Parts: sequence; C-alpha cells; structure tokens
Amino acid sequence: MKKRLIITVASILAIGALAFASPMNFKGCQNKQPMDQTMLVEKLNLTDAQKKEIATIRQTNMETRQAMMGQNRVKFSSYLSGNSFDKAKFIKDKLAQEEMKTSRMADNFEKIYNVLTPAQKGEFAKLMKDRESNMQKMMQKNSSNNKSMMQNGCNSNNKKMPPM
Repeated sequence: MKKRLIITVASILAIGALAFASPMNFKGCQNKQPMDQTMLVEKLNLTDAQKKEIATIRQTNMETRQAMMGQNRVKFSSYLSGNSFDKAKFIKDKLAQEEMKTSRMADNFEKIYNVLTPAQKGEFAKLMKDRESNMQKMMQKNSSNNKSMMQNGCNSNNKKMPPM
C-alpha cells in the first residue's frame, strides 16, 4: 500500500513538473521580441555595427541557454528517498540554478550595455525609468481593478455573482 502511494505521489509530481516546464505554456510569447530589444533598435538609433554586435551577443546567449537546458533540469526523483523528500537539497539546488541564471543575465546585459555610446547609455537609462514607471502604474491599476471586482462580487463578465 505504501509503495503504491509513493508511486502515485511521484507520478503526480513528475506530471506536474512536465506540465509546468512545457514550452506550450509560453506559446503566446514565442514570436514577440523582448521590450528591451525593440527599445534598443527603435529608440536608441543603433548603428549597423551595434545591431550586428548585439545580435551576436544574443545568439551566443541563446546557444548557451539551449546547451545548459538539459543539464539544469530538475530531476525530482533525486530528492525522493523512501518515504522522505529532501527539501533542503531541493532548495539549495534551485537557488544555485537561479544564481547561475541571474549571473548569465547580468553578464549579457553588461555586454549589450557596453556596446552603447555614452549618449545612448543615458537615453537607455531614461527609457528604462519610464518603462519601470509605466509598469508600476499598470500594476497599481490592475491591483485596484482586482480589489474592486472582489469587493463587488463580480465575475469575469462583470455580472453580480449569486450568493452562496
């Protein structure tokens, strides 16, 4: 009975992990360029040489990410033993992954930033501040809309929900 329960729980965790990691979850974003890339090209008036250098940096980054994807995939079975789950090891491994990911992102950002001229760097900083301000306003607007919907008992069709 215990063996059956362990197999069932492990199966559920594995299926959940596969569903979460599936590229289908991000299908809507596949053909969209990141905001910073669009901003760089359109608003900073990059030279052809800068565009080429940034494209090379991005391509190298993409190849590195793809090569590391299989190596960094979490194998949940390695955290299970008998009737226990090694939570501390799982957290340690996930934090190490995030640290590596963050370090790579910072390295690539620095490489791209160093391609810019001093004037472009100043304009880029201004654009990033504007972007952050706009994001903050959107988050506040969404937050207040969500609170209003919850207080009014509205569903997604803006109709009053019947009492339970």
